[in-house]
Amino acid sequence: MRRWTFCCAVIIAAGVPQFASAEFMGQVRLETTNLAGEPINSVLVGSEFLLKGYVQDVRDHPPQFSGVFAAYTDVSFQMDLASALGPVSFDSSFDVVRIWSILPGQIKGVGASRSTGVPPGAAEQLLFSVPFQADNAGELTLSPQPDIAPGHDFLIYNVVDPIPPNEIRFVSAQLTIVPEPSSFASAALAAAALVVFRRKMTQRKARSLWRGPQ
Repeated sequence: MRRWTFCCAVIIAAGVPQFASAEFMGQVRLETTNLAGEPINSVLVGSEFLLKGYVQDVRDHPPQFSGVFAAYTDVSFQMDLASALGPVSFDSSFDVVRIWSILPGQIKGVGASRSTGVPPGAAEQLLFSVPFQADNAGELTLSPQPDIAPGHDFLIYNVVDPIPPNEIRFVSAQLTIVPEPSSFASAALAAAALVVFRRKMTQRKARSLWRGPQ
């Protein structure tokens, strides 16, 4: 009978681990994308974007025996900069025990499990995706955190004993939220463009008068 391992998580805020380990066995990585799924590092205030969570078995292990069976995590972010809109969607491979809860500045216990005993391999796997809205300008940091709720565990294939927290690497995502051009700035640009246009017309008229009738 195959046994699945219940594992834990380690935070990496802004790409820097809070716990050090000589060798990691698993990873959870967050990434921001546009609505088409393309990675982005900046967005305008008022725009929507996606936060995606990826999981990976990073052991030096044969691929046919590797993979993440289940994963759950909390996510924190600055509530004054962005809002999680929901709902959370999960990759089709994580098809059972889907759980999530959205709170101001947090996504609690987001995760799911696979229903198959066949390991998916060592490649990174998409776990979840959730739409966000950029509310105010600033540097947004979205950080995964350990989910300590009972039964919300990180499971990998073919591991008997629980994995300690310092052997799981969690990677945060950062996004620059850029303010939209103000109406005053837009009006100033339009006025400047009008001045340039009138100047060019005046210059053309002056050249025409200087040359005289042909």
